[in-house]
Amino acid sequence: MVRSRQYRQAAALIDTAGNAATAETTTLLNQTLSAAQQICLACDRFLQETHLLQHASQLAADQERELGEHLMIILQESLSQLVIAPAIPEPAQEREPIAAPDATSDRPHGLWHRLHRLLSAREGHLLAHDVTPGAADESGEGAPGLPPAPGAERPPTFVVFGLGQFRFYDGDRAIREWPNRKSKSVLKFLLLHGEQPVRKDVLMEAFWPDHEPSAARNNLNVAIYTLRQALRGAAAERSTILFHDESYTLHPDLGVWLDVDEFRHRTAAGRRAMRRGHLEEAVREYETAVELYQGDLLEEDIYEAWTEQPRRALRETTVDALNFLSGYYYEAGRDAACVGYCRKLLLMEPADEAIHRRLMHAYARQNQRYLAIRQYQQCVEALREQLDVEPDAETVQLYERILHKRPV
Repeated sequence: MVRSRQYRQAAALIDTAGNAATAETTTLLNQTLSAAQQICLACDRFLQETHLLQHASQLAADQERELGEHLMIILQESLSQLVIAPAIPEPAQEREPIAAPDATSDRPHGLWHRLHRLLSAREGHLLAHDVTPGAADESGEGAPGLPPAPGAERPPTFVVFGLGQFRFYDGDRAIREWPNRKSKSVLKFLLLHGEQPVRKDVLMEAFWPDHEPSAARNNLNVAIYTLRQALRGAAAERSTILFHDESYTLHPDLGVWLDVDEFRHRTAAGRRAMRRGHLEEAVREYETAVELYQGDLLEEDIYEAWTEQPRRALRETTVDALNFLSGYYYEAGRDAACVGYCRKLLLMEPADEAIHRRLMHAYARQNQRYLAIRQYQQCVEALREQLDVEPDAETVQLYERILHKRPV
C-alpha cells in the first residue's frame, strides 16, 4: 500500500494491527506502530496538497494559454488595419521658464494638512453628492465631523498615532526621546482616556502594582513632572497635564488629534449610517476607519495588562468593518474590492471559513479558478492549524464545483 501511495488505507491497517496487539507486545513495537501510522497520515495529507497544487497549476496554465490565443487574434486583426508611419520629431520649442514658488501661496503643507486632506477626501465626496453641507440628517445629527479645515481653526498641537507603533508628532517633528518608559506609558494611558479624568490611584495600580503606596505615589509624581517638561516646548506657556480632585487629565485646550479617536468616530458614524439604511455612507466611513487601522493598538505594549481590553475592542470593531465592506462589495459584484477586504480580514482571522468561501466565490466569478482552488487549500491549512478541524461540507462542495467547472 505504501509503495502504491495508498497511505490512508495503510494507516487504517496499522491501526487495526495495533488494536490486535496482545499484552506481551513490547512498548517499543506499539510506539513504532503509532509513529508509522502518523507518518502515513502525514504522507496522505501531503499527497492531497500536491494534487490540489497540480490542479491549480494546470488551471493557471490553461487560462494563460487561452488569454494568449485571444491576445494574438486581437493584435493580428488590429495591426493589419494600421499603417505605422515613422515617428518624426517635432521641432524643438522654447520652454517657458518654470515659475518660482509663490512665497505667499496658501497651499496646504505639513503633516497636519496632509492628514486632513486624506481624511476629508471621502467626506468631501459625501457632502457634494449626498447631503447639503452643514445640514442635519433625519436623526437630528449633523454630517460626521472632521478635524478643523486648514486655516479655519488652529491645528492641533500634537498629532498622535496609537494604532500599530506609537508615534507622537509636535507639528512635523516626531518626538522619539522620552524621559523614561513609565512616563511614556502614563502619557499613552491619558491619551486613550481623552478628556476623561483618570484617578491617581488607578495610574498607581496600573504601573506600580507591586510598590508600596508611598513609593508608587512618588513614582507617579516623577512621571507626571517629566512629562510636563517633555511637552512644555510645544505647548508654550499652556499647562499640558491638569490635576484636579485627585485625578489627572490632558488639558482640553491643548489640541491633540489621536488616530484611535478618529477610528472610533468613523466606525460609530458607519454604524449610524447602517441603521438609517445609508449603505454608501457607511462604506465611506468604514473604509476610512480601516485605513487608519495600521495595526493593533500600541503593538509595543502588547504585554501591558491595561492595553488588553481596548486593543481587543478595536480589533473586533475592525473585523466587523472589514466583514461589512467585503460583503457589501461582494453583493455589489465588485469582486476586486471584495478580494482586497477579504484578504485583510483573513490576516486578522485566518480561520474564518465563511470569508474563505466568500473569497473563493469572488475569485471564481473573476474566472480565476486556480486562485479559488489555492484559497481552499489555505482554508484547509488554517482550519487544521487554528482549530484542528476539517472544512464544512458547504466549503468542500464549493471547492468541488469550482474544480469541475460547475456554476458557483
